[in-house]
Parts: sequence; C-alpha cells; structure tokens
Amino acid sequence: MHNVFVYGTLRTIASGGKLPEANYMLSGFQMYDYGKFPYIVPDPDAAVYGNMLVVNDEDLAQLDKYENVSGGLYTREEVDVQPMAVIGDVPTVKAFVYVATSELHPKKVTSGDWFRR
Repeated sequence: MHNVFVYGTLRTIASGGKLPEANYMLSGFQMYDYGKFPYIVPDPDAAVYGNMLVVNDEDLAQLDKYENVSGGLYTREEVDVQPMAVIGDVPTVKAFVYVATSELHPKKVTSGDWFRR
C-alpha cells in the first residue's frame, strides 16, 4: 500500500466525493492555479494543504496515468507530510505527491488550499 498526498481535484476522492477539510500539510511547495486544476512546485517558504489517499499498486498506476506522469506533466515524488493534529507533536508521514514539471506559474494560490483559494 502507498500513501499519496493529494491537494487538488483528487481531494474529493479522499473524502468520498464531499468537499474535504484538509488534514495534512506539505511544507516546501507552492500551489498555483492553472484553471481547472492546481499544481505545485518546490518553494522553501510555502506550504500546501490536502488529504491522504492510501492506494495499492494498481491504483497508483491509475493515478500516474490521470496525472500524465508518462507524458511529463507531473512527476511523482516521495515527501514527508505533516498530519495537522489538534494536540501534541505528530511525526511526519512518507507519501507520494505529484509535482508539476512546468515552469509556467500563472496564478499563485496564497492560501495553499485549493478549496480555499
């Protein structure tokens, strides 16, 4: 099984089709708005908020296809994600995340949350 941090359109999958509340934070990335979907790129001064999917190998391959990894739109990278705990220190969780390969950054999502842009 694989953890996948999702921050945009895939967040509704993590919550069964509902508008989800973010419960994980990924530091070191900035989110941008590309119209119908967001993307993230490395930025040491920013953070992105999202949810976690737990998927099997077949599901991960489908996510790679959806995110057009083979076509070069995104890369899948392993990162440390911080659960947004209410009380106490919570260790980070290893997860995959889809990172844009484009250098085009039309509109910054300053909140870091696709559903609160």
